[in-house]
Amino acid sequence: GSFAIYDDTACLERLTISSGGNVGIGTTSPDYKLEVESTTDADLISVKSTDTANNTQLRLGISGNDSVISGTGGSAG
Repeated sequence: GSFAIYDDTACLERLTISSGGNVGIGTTSPDYKLEVESTTDADLISVKSTDTANNTQLRLGISGNDSVISGTGGSAG
């Protein structure tokens, strides 16, 4: 009932789209429209500009028991 991309080298499903349309990275049963799971403290999601002059980046992650949201460059417009 789902679509998955499987990594033969690591023997893991890397990306799953459930029959309900939820997308999971690092999980085979996502409960949300986009769910990213990791077993380590990490920047889980990074969105950055390819414009090297602006070097704009937004990162969402986990550090210990804390959620981390950080950004560089750019400005609110």
